[in-house]
Amino acid sequence: MTESRFLDPEDEAFNEIERRSQQRKEAVKATVNMKEELTKLLTDSYDQGVKDALDSVIQAIKELRPAIMPLEGMGRSKATQEWFDILAKHIEEMKK
Repeated sequence: MTESRFLDPEDEAFNEIERRSQQRKEAVKATVNMKEELTKLLTDSYDQGVKDALDSVIQAIKELRPAIMPLEGMGRSKATQEWFDILAKHIEEMKK
């Protein structure tokens, strides 16, 4: 014996509202997850960019150091501003 159940219009409307509510919750959850993933990708990308920039500066200093050492041997020490001028010039040349 097969029993057929029919919902009254109020129950059908309630079920439809519940279904749509669940769909909205799932859409919001997916959006939040996507936002978190994008934020992580951007953060990772930024962090890698910072690391790459620091690596470039360290490499510039390493390359610049041999050129400065002979100047120190001439009996005149460099002022801080001179070091920065030399470093800035070298970094500018590396960017080209």
